[in-house]
Amino acid sequence: MKLSSWLATVLVACGVTGVTLSAHAKTAERSNKPVRVEHYTVEAQAYRVAFLLPDAAQAPLPVVIVQHGSSPTESIGDCPVWGSKKNCVKTDVFSKELTAQALAAGFAVAVIDAFSELGVSSRDKTQFPNATRYALHLHTVLRSDPRFDASRIYYTGFSYGGASVLTVLHSGDAPFRAIAPVEAGCQIQPSGRRVSYPVLFVLGDRSHYPPKPCLYLQKALQDAGSNAQAVVLEGGNHNFGVGPSRSGPSRSLNGCTDNPVIVEGPTWRHLDGRPTDRRQAMETCTTFIGLASDDNTLMPKAVQHVVTFFLNH
Repeated sequence: MKLSSWLATVLVACGVTGVTLSAHAKTAERSNKPVRVEHYTVEAQAYRVAFLLPDAAQAPLPVVIVQHGSSPTESIGDCPVWGSKKNCVKTDVFSKELTAQALAAGFAVAVIDAFSELGVSSRDKTQFPNATRYALHLHTVLRSDPRFDASRIYYTGFSYGGASVLTVLHSGDAPFRAIAPVEAGCQIQPSGRRVSYPVLFVLGDRSHYPPKPCLYLQKALQDAGSNAQAVVLEGGNHNFGVGPSRSGPSRSLNGCTDNPVIVEGPTWRHLDGRPTDRRQAMETCTTFIGLASDDNTLMPKAVQHVVTFFLNH
């Protein structure tokens, strides 16, 4: 199955040891780093990227590519209230936090904006683009630039962005040094296989995307000989808030928690062996149940796990 077909399905939608970071210390350094915003087109679809470089670092630099979720309420770059916003990149809380911590750890950061060029609304999830191809295209751009270490390009994202990262697993081999799908859902997932790059799942135990399907996939990857790890943050909901969750109508791919759909080539089946197909899987696994809170208390900790994982790989 092509990446575009796979992502059209999934985007509607255990600890780490070694080097550690102090989340509070690193996130205190909020970035006013020079930003370069570039505009690219791949497969007739345009996207934007903000490039940020760490202080006093020597080339070649490791790079983290980060993809926002379905609600890019934050921004990076030149974002005036009035006038042109061509040098403005819309992103989310996860990506802003990731940018601050990754820069402090010595990474360059490439922040993808998948929506602005296309005029996509966060409310219409059926129109979300295939952001995985943006990341793969961006990898080719980065590896040809001598400022960046072509062997140390990482990929992470949250929610819709996490589903975009998860798509890499479906394709098997990928050019990234390591990947970290964060709150990716995993309700429709590739079959477990051996992959050459380490994988980290970061999850909240109170999320309306329950951890169970991603933990099943993590174990399947491990059983196949892959380096797959998972972190579940106790008390965290989908946006890693710890306050009371409020419900709202949100199209979510979270209806197959106990019986996720496994995709292997052209074959679609539930975990219990029952055959299905893309249309049936979407009908079965899609709900309109979403939960969130007004805080992101555990977001720095979630990002810390990702940055630490990349530092160690």
